[in-house]
Amino acid sequence: MNVVPEGYHTVTPWLITQGRTAELIDFIVEVFDATELGRVGEAPEIGHAEVRIGDSVVMLFDVPKWPKTPAFLRLYVADDAETLKRATDRGARVVTEPTELFWGDRVSRFADPFGNLWWLHQRVAEPSAEELDARMQDPAFMEAFLSKGRMRGLLEEMPVKVVLNDDCGIMGAALTVEPAVNHSPEPHGLELAHVQF
Repeated sequence: MNVVPEGYHTVTPWLITQGRTAELIDFIVEVFDATELGRVGEAPEIGHAEVRIGDSVVMLFDVPKWPKTPAFLRLYVADDAETLKRATDRGARVVTEPTELFWGDRVSRFADPFGNLWWLHQRVAEPSAEELDARMQDPAFMEAFLSKGRMRGLLEEMPVKVVLNDDCGIMGAALTVEPAVNHSPEPHGLELAHVQF
């Protein structure tokens, strides 16, 4: 018997909404050319649903009183510009314009209408070890990495107060997340008293 059932991977993300799972499924299917695998229940009380994006399964369900917690998902796509256009045509907001980073991925981000953040990655280069080392020393690539490839930019977009401690260096950062004083009334954002990661 396989440890992981056929068609699944070791890690499977959950997306949870307060009664908008059916809408989120439609969004995912249309933006990512995903396949809905099935659902249990009907909107606004879907108890379980699954979609396949590429070769990966994402699970979803509704919980009316679930705290509004955004999911952060990272996907490889064949055409980042087309995927980003389909997302924005369906109400998403661009957080980061497509930017090539030092390891060869062009990365963009968008916030969907349900409060989730999606990283789009498209492979545009396959640098050798020597090229990778040179790219990591290139100020332009490092600025792109720090400002767009990590959490900066996102911090201004999320309706929370965030303190970023740069003492951890470029590969990590200490974050303290608290509710913003005047956070957006939009149906997304953290509704948690205090989060550290």
